[in-house]
Amino acid sequence: MSNRQDGTQPDNVEELHFGDSARGASFDDFIDNGPDGGTPRKKRSVGKIILVTLIVLALVGAAGVAGGWYYMNRLRPINVTVNGTPVETRINTTVQSIMDANGDFGTKPGNLLSVSNKVLDGKGGDKQTITVNGQKLNAADWDSLRLQPDAQITVDNGKDVTERYTVKRETIPHKGPSLDAVDLMGGGAIQYVASPGRDGYKEQWTGAISKETVDKGVVKKAEDFKVTTKTPRPKDGKKYIALTFDDGPSEYTAQYQKILKEKGVHATFFNLSEEAAYFGAQEKSLAADGHEIASHSVSHKYLPKLSRGDLRNEIGKSFGVIEKNSGETGRMFRSPYGAFERQQWLDSYDIISSNVLWTIDTEDWKRPGPDKIRDTVLQQAENGSIVLMHDGGGDRSQDVTALPQIIDGLKAKGFTFVTVSEMIKLDGTFPDYVANNEPAK
Repeated sequence: MSNRQDGTQPDNVEELHFGDSARGASFDDFIDNGPDGGTPRKKRSVGKIILVTLIVLALVGAAGVAGGWYYMNRLRPINVTVNGTPVETRINTTVQSIMDANGDFGTKPGNLLSVSNKVLDGKGGDKQTITVNGQKLNAADWDSLRLQPDAQITVDNGKDVTERYTVKRETIPHKGPSLDAVDLMGGGAIQYVASPGRDGYKEQWTGAISKETVDKGVVKKAEDFKVTTKTPRPKDGKKYIALTFDDGPSEYTAQYQKILKEKGVHATFFNLSEEAAYFGAQEKSLAADGHEIASHSVSHKYLPKLSRGDLRNEIGKSFGVIEKNSGETGRMFRSPYGAFERQQWLDSYDIISSNVLWTIDTEDWKRPGPDKIRDTVLQQAENGSIVLMHDGGGDRSQDVTALPQIIDGLKAKGFTFVTVSEMIKLDGTFPDYVANNEPAK
């Protein structure tokens, strides 16, 4: 609207007045004095702005942290070695992923084969064999194990697997005990059952998928009953020797025991059970000191002249006395006079673990003098030697004199003293039942 040319206002126009509302905004406008005009306070709109700003900043920061974590733990490149070749991948990549990305590194699963070895499925065998840092990985863990920098990985082809099949088995009988099966010509110190006799068998397989039938021939050979002989020879580089004493216990046995204890030596005592009936406490004491107690029969009879029944009684009853006195349940035996022929083995193979002879005979029963007894042992001693002496059956004073000299002389030669059972175990080639003093099984 324009003014009149004379400078006067029109009569019908009101003058507008805005008062203080037309002034510019100041800081005071953002101050809330409260309902009673008291202490000023910031208006809510400013607080909201600050809060929103802080939230935005926090979200941006969190996104940065999350992004950094994700990069470091999922996207960061790392190097691993597969079959000797460097491979770049990402941190925490699974084994399955690196296999998929690299074509299984040129390997393949094993084949599923028929019973005649025809391929039924080129991928039906075992999955590839994978090791990570030397540890073999189960196929079920391929999807869960995550790789770390510098991991050393090997990948090999999977193994072939034969289809499921049914088996038709034909028994091959073994030859049982016979005189021809007892071979004592080897001359070894330990006679034992090398094989109690076990059946063998042939097999015919029929495949569940292929339906093929294949004759597999002899899968397990029959093992015929066999008794043989050999001398134990431990092979750990040390020299071992076993001292053995026959015909006790007697009034001399306590002196032997005292010497052995003073020298720190364990020995094997082949006792007569009729003597052990009188010296039961002595036999028990020997066992308590760590000596081995074995059978020398009941009454020292010449076994080849006994019937089967009498032979089994002469041997079997002796073990009962030993067990009663010492608690030992072993079935180690030494035949009187060393007389134990093929027929005696057939009559008793199921009640003894071995018949123990010797490699050094001191002939102390001839009473040749302590020096001769000592020299016989020291001159013939070698690794695996089993020494025959006596602690019963007559005057054993010469043995008592010779024994400490024998022990000192053998120690000077570097020998270690063991029981017969320990010698057999150290050899490591005898059947377990022989090493454990049990009849063949």
